[in-house]
Amino acid sequence: MDTSTGRWSRRALWLSVAVLVATALWALATTNGPVALRVDASGAVTRVGSVWTLVGVLGGIGALLAATFLGAHRFLPHLPARLINLPSAEAHAFWTAPENRRELHRLLAEDLEWIGAATLVLFSWLMAVCVTAENSVAVWVFVVPVVAYVIAVLGYSVYVMRGGRYRPRS
Repeated sequence: MDTSTGRWSRRALWLSVAVLVATALWALATTNGPVALRVDASGAVTRVGSVWTLVGVLGGIGALLAATFLGAHRFLPHLPARLINLPSAEAHAFWTAPENRRELHRLLAEDLEWIGAATLVLFSWLMAVCVTAENSVAVWVFVVPVVAYVIAVLGYSVYVMRGGRYRPRS
């Protein structure tokens, strides 16, 4: 399966990896003092620490997620059919048939790549906000992106499950 051409989801995921790496390098290059590590619901910074801690945690979790999402096309073929959850029994029977598994793996990998791209962009945003925060942060700076992310991922999940993406083909 060729995963390098024609897959906008893969390109978006690689771009989000580049954004996260660039944000981490920017944070390390421009920060010489403590950064926000915890912000309460009112926007007040309640814990500060090293930029290395921030980059290590957000960057490390981001790297693990990126590796998982980028490797989905490799581990999906080894996933037993009984572990694949699809919208209906009919869809499950169709997509887990040997002749359709390759296309199913491609569709699932694309879905994971889109969700991974959105997640890494959110991590980049959070890292940038923590680096630039001083004593407090406007609450909307955290709330709006997180709510937008949750709505986008939930919306995409509804589209995937109810929108016919995994409807059996004729």
